Parts: sequence; C-alpha cells; structure tokens
Amino acid sequence: MSAIKNVGITAVEEIIKTRERLGRDFTSIFDFCSNVDTRVVNKRGLEGLVLAGAFDSINKKRAEQFAAIEDALSFGHKTQNSKLTTENSLFGNLEDVQISEPELPKIPMWSQKERLAREREVLGFYVTGHPLYKYELEYNSFTSIKLGENETLEEVDNVRACGVITSVKTKIDKSGRTMVFFTLDDFHGSCECLMFAKVYEKYGNFIEEEECIFIIGRPESSGDAIKLHIEEVVPLEDAKEKFTQSVKICLDKERNKPEKIKELKNILDKNKGNLPVYLQLGYNGSKSRLFFLKENKIRITEELIKEIENSFGENSIVLSKK
Repeated sequence: MSAIKNVGITAVEEIIKTRERLGRDFTSIFDFCSNVDTRVVNKRGLEGLVLAGAFDSINKKRAEQFAAIEDALSFGHKTQNSKLTTENSLFGNLEDVQISEPELPKIPMWSQKERLAREREVLGFYVTGHPLYKYELEYNSFTSIKLGENETLEEVDNVRACGVITSVKTKIDKSGRTMVFFTLDDFHGSCECLMFAKVYEKYGNFIEEEECIFIIGRPESSGDAIKLHIEEVVPLEDAKEKFTQSVKICLDKERNKPEKIKELKNILDKNKGNLPVYLQLGYNGSKSRLFFLKENKIRITEELIKEIENSFGENSIVLSKK
C-alpha cells in the first residue's frame, strides 16, 4: 500500500543512531542522505518520509523535496564515497573533502488537498489536517450520524452524513449500467457506500477520491458493518443554503460589550435575506437567554460566517437544520 512501510524498524534505528552520532538535527534532505546508510533508508523509504512530513521541520515544501529525492540520494552516495576515499588516503587525517549541496528544484507547492491525499496514501490516515475541517460547521450542523457509529443506524430509515471519499470502485450491473462503491471517512470513522446506476447517472460526477461530499442515504446492516445506499449527493458548498432553517448567534454578555452588539448588527445588515436569526446571550456561564431578531433576517454566506467568527469566536454561530 505505502512507501512508509519500507521505513521499517531497522531504518528507524539507523536514523536515530545517525542523529545521535552527529549530535545535531539533520539540516536538509541532502544532509540526511549524506549521513544515513541509504542501503537501509532506501529510495522508497525516503519517499515515504517526505510524503508523511518527516522533513517538514526543515522545509515545508514537500513537492520540492520529493522532486529532489534522486539528486539527494546521488549527492549522499558521492559524499559518503568521498569520505571513505579521504579516510583511506595517506592524508586522510589532514583534510576533509567538502561538496556543496545542490539547490532544491523550484516547483509549485502541493495544494492542501494533494498534500493530505499523499499523507493518507503512505500512512493510511491524515496527519497535518483533514479535508473535512473546511466544512466543520456543515458537519456539526446538518449530519444525523457520525460514521463508524454503526449500532445507532439499524432502526433508522434515512441518514445524512458528510465526509471525504477515500476509495472508489465502479462496477457494471446486470443491465450494463455503471454503479459505484466508495468509502466515506469523517472525523470519527468510515463507512462503505453503494450507489446504484440510476443514482450514479445523476450524481456520479461528485464521486472522486479526496472529494468532500454530503450524502443522504439508507443504512443497511451487513454483518458487523453498516453500508449506506446513497440516494442523493449534495455538494458541501450548497449544504448551508439547502439545509439551514435558522441561524443562532451565541454571545457572552460579559465579553461582548454594547459596542460589539452594534458590530453584529452591522454584519447582519450587510447580509439581508430570508433566514430567521436568534441571539443567544449568556452571562458569565449562567443560563443564557434567547432573543428572536425579527428585523434581521439574513442569507447565509461564507463571508457572513467568517465575519461573525472573527468578531465573536469560532463557536459563535450555529446553523439549525431543516
């Protein structure tokens, strides 16, 4: 499955031993290859280390480091051979051969989507983020299940879930039409999904690896696991507009003085629409009070959410689902 499997215990021991011998951290991928035994930490293992982010503390541009692997290994071989030649020469104790490190190739950085996809490819899970973080508000507001909580689904007719597609497999059914099986992952677990041909013809363009989607489907028990039969796919960019029934703004009265309330009014006035707005005011952790802002119906947009969260905190806006 992954290159990281090639970084076994022996390779890890070699990396630790080399670092202890040097008495310092590695300074670059070239420095790394100049000092470790590259017969132990080979090309596949080095690829796995780069893709998993092992060199991020040195340089966060993984695309450049990945493109430099061949050059780094070649540089390492030359450096180590030069050291051996010097040590075995008549003047080995009098001089050291210095070889200048090459520069990393100047290529575009990977997008967050590609970086995370490659992380998952080598590790089997995401490390430095999750594709779904961008849609955390939709996830918390509109889903009816957390994937992996199978025991809660057996008596449910219809569920809403969202996640990132981590594997896709198409199949031709008895009628010669295409159907698809895919795995959907969220923050809690994963679930196998099935989309029959009629539904696939309508929503198949959304089914790609590493894409985040919102689904509506029927759960079906399959032994110890639950499989979801997908009936509808909603692009996550459209979920707020489709599923939001009302908006609640949560403020702590002690931390938000009257001038901050005026700031909220200005934000709402810039985003007039049809959605009802409620203001939940708490005071120093005591029981909160809920007010209906009948003159401030709004439309929900990314700009509105960002403004409210920047002004009042990440958990200051709640979307109530239909």
